[in-house]
Amino acid sequence: MYYLRIRSDSLLLKEQSCDLRSCNVGVNGGYAYNYVFGRHSTLFASGMIGLNASTPIFKEGISDKIHLSPVFHFKGAYWLNYDRWSFGITATYNIIHHSLGDEMTVYVHTRRTEVVVMRRIWVKKN
Repeated sequence: MYYLRIRSDSLLLKEQSCDLRSCNVGVNGGYAYNYVFGRHSTLFASGMIGLNASTPIFKEGISDKIHLSPVFHFKGAYWLNYDRWSFGITATYNIIHHSLGDEMTVYVHTRRTEVVVMRRIWVKKN
């Protein structure tokens, strides 16, 4: 369950800017796979497909209509692991198809890439 709020950019839609709010509940299913090759390398991939039930929230209150919409989540990662250091890159891509009634549909695409460098510090116990 999550709450979605989209604020339109006033520069792009100067005369039509507004906030879009909704409450969403969904069921998702997917698959993830790890592949370890060599001594230090790991490859990870996952995909998830779901169906959301959402209702718009207006200033007057919550709408009485429920809309069904698909959701897609994809993630991939590559890691190099050594004794004291780890290096990784992760990419995430989400697609949310969101209906705000019969007149308006919003597609929300999010992408995120992370590069991670970690140093392990070993603490000796006396």
